[in-house]
Amino acid sequence: MSKPNEQLPSKADVVMRRKANRSFTEALKKARAIQESFLDLAGILADLRADGLWKHITDARGRRRFHQFPEVVEAILGSKARKTIYDHLAADSLTQDKTNPIPAEVNRMGISRAAQVARLEPTDRTPEIRKAAVTKTVLEVRNQVQQKLNAKLPPTEQKPMLKLLAINLPEDVLKEFEELMEVMSNTDGARDGDNSQTIRAKAFKLILIGAEEYWAQELAEAMKRMKAEACVDDSPAVDAQEEDSPYEGNEIDTEADADANKEVATQPHSKHSDDTSRLRQLMLLT
Repeated sequence: MSKPNEQLPSKADVVMRRKANRSFTEALKKARAIQESFLDLAGILADLRADGLWKHITDARGRRRFHQFPEVVEAILGSKARKTIYDHLAADSLTQDKTNPIPAEVNRMGISRAAQVARLEPTDRTPEIRKAAVTKTVLEVRNQVQQKLNAKLPPTEQKPMLKLLAINLPEDVLKEFEELMEVMSNTDGARDGDNSQTIRAKAFKLILIGAEEYWAQELAEAMKRMKAEACVDDSPAVDAQEEDSPYEGNEIDTEADADANKEVATQPHSKHSDDTSRLRQLMLLT
């Protein structure tokens, strides 16, 4: 029952609400169906690949339709199939493993996380890993899996843990960066045969090394300033001076000191200017 002052929705609003709710319910059903059916699809793909069954697929004239298995997957999954084919097959392998099958959990993992778990030997697919594959992000699962793989590899073959780097950049800067990454990825330094890191990761590191070498002098000066400002921030002398300065109310002794104080007073207020101001005040005390 509606409240006395509550306005009833119009007929048009009622129609729109019903339409919206129907669409939302249908979307939920489709999403659940996709989640439940992706393993069925992975199983069919595995059957097609087994014993070269896909080679017997024909067109309407009875001629062989595909020359490579990825072409079959692309016809089924679309243009991005080459990136997902092995993830689908890896996910299916988790359900078929004879020593440690985990079909019930794979549906909840999703393709990408299931593919990460499939990188492990069946005995290493611990309850902790399987739980993480259901509750954590793909990158977090990848790192947990890689830690287990690294434990059995020599140091030179171990792969690093990864973290996502996200930064908003102007379009022209991003384009320039991507072009530089593309070229850098084709250098001898990035293609050095070391498989512990991706080529793009090594290209990024080369860019960092180049920046450090090119700006070495400026970076050294900046580090000195940062250390000095950090020391000032943590200095008991500065805290004491801010509470009860011995120079409070006194006249400035020299013209140079007066100019320094004037410069400090006219700087815009910011974290950096506050640090600089404190440093100059400490210099006056010394």
